Amino acid sequence: SINPSSGIKRALTAIQNAPKTPRTLREGKDEKVLMKAELSKFTSTNTGLTINVTPDEVGLRIECKNVFIAGLWFAPVSHGNLVPESAMVFGVDEKFSRWRTSKYRVFGILSERATAAIQYFWSMESQALQAVQQFLEWLALHKTMLSDVSAEDNRRLAFDASRAIFLPPCVRAFDGNKRPRHPRACVPERQERSERLQQAPQAGQPLPAQPSAAPH
Repeated sequence: SINPSSGIKRALTAIQNAPKTPRTLREGKDEKVLMKAELSKFTSTNTGLTINVTPDEVGLRIECKNVFIAGLWFAPVSHGNLVPESAMVFGVDEKFSRWRTSKYRVFGILSERATAAIQYFWSMESQALQAVQQFLEWLALHKTMLSDVSAEDNRRLAFDASRAIFLPPCVRAFDGNKRPRHPRACVPERQERSERLQQAPQAGQPLPAQPSAAPH
């Protein structure tokens, strides 16, 4: 599990309200300065994620070396409080931005999942610090996403019919069994194999005639 330094704990504790629903972070000037100063030094060695505060906005820049770069952003609500707004994931060769989406489908899916994940942990945990920790631990599970095999059928790639693209197992639950699996729209292995067999010429059948060359 992630074990932030005591300074980070103090920083995040200082910027959250007394327990209530929904939990929020206090957007005060002094607290923001403290948060930036502490979190800019934070590297989660236990998970392989490098985490820094974004320079201009209230958020975190999260890097998984050679796999992805992610952002977690907070938005102000009533009385200057902050709540999670969105999470975006990009390829390491892409520009990191709050207002863009990844050109890669797999990271687009992971962005949708990550936004849902932080909302889930925010609603389940009684403290904002714990919710962020849970989110980072969940996100860190995806560091082997591009080489994982699906827990359902042991495949590395499956065809997603709704997106017309082959995808790795990029879906993990927020709790319980967090093993990787393919998106629900992916074609099951048995169906995929059956379609390939139907398209292949049967033994003893002549191959389809090739079109003759056009006369010169």
